[in-house]
Amino acid sequence: MATKKNQEIIYNPTKKYLEKFIIIDKLIYDKKNVNFNIKSGNSLFFAEDGICYVLKEVK
Repeated sequence: MATKKNQEIIYNPTKKYLEKFIIIDKLIYDKKNVNFNIKSGNSLFFAEDGICYVLKEVK
């Protein structure tokens, strides 16, 4: 999991840690136009199935 601090990466976050977040969208890369579907976000979660999710922390 990559967090809003640019250099911070959490490997294999626990389910309890992930409960603090909600999924906003999937991050999709368009190879043809070299573009992402989302321009900015706070936290990314790279799931075991290879999908990258944009997360938002629940307060």
